[in-house]
Amino acid sequence: MLFVFILLSLLLSGCLESVQMLEENNNGGLNDLEEFENNSFPVQDSFSGEKTDLNGVEISLSILTDRNEYGSNEEAVITVVANSSKNIEGAVVKVWGIAPYGSNYIEVQKIFDLIEGENRAKFVAETPYCTSGCGGVYPGPYDLYASIEYNGEELTGGIITIMLTKN
Repeated sequence: MLFVFILLSLLLSGCLESVQMLEENNNGGLNDLEEFENNSFPVQDSFSGEKTDLNGVEISLSILTDRNEYGSNEEAVITVVANSSKNIEGAVVKVWGIAPYGSNYIEVQKIFDLIEGENRAKFVAETPYCTSGCGGVYPGPYDLYASIEYNGEELTGGIITIMLTKN
C-alpha cells in the first residue's frame, strides 16, 4: 500500500515527465539529423559491438548525450547512432532509463527505416526532479539504455551512465 501511495505521489508531483521525440529526416530514416548547436558531442559514448542476427545484417549502436551531468528537470538530448550494413524497414529504436524505484523516468520508442550506413535518432527528455529526500530521485549516477529491435528481436543495444545533481 505504501508503494502505491509513493508512486501516486510521484505521478502527481510531476516527477514522471514526458519525453518528446524530434523529427527524423524527410526520407523517414534517421540519417543526416542536425548536430547540436555547440557541436560538443559525443560527451558520453557506449559502443555495444555488432550482431549479425538478421539475415547477415551487421548493426552497431552508440548512445550520445549532450552533457555528462544534469540537474532537476533539465532537458537532456540523447542521440542513438546506428550503423547498419543493410536497409532495415520498420526497426524500433528505444531509449529508457533512470529507474531508481523500478519504473523508468525516461522511456520512449519510435519506428524507423534504417538505411545502410550511419543513422541517427535524437530524443529530448526532461530529467526527473532530483532532491536529497522526499518527492524525487536522489542525486547520483543513473543508467540510460538504448536498443534497436526488428520483428520483436533485439538486434543491438548499449548503455551509458549520467549524473543527476540537486539544483
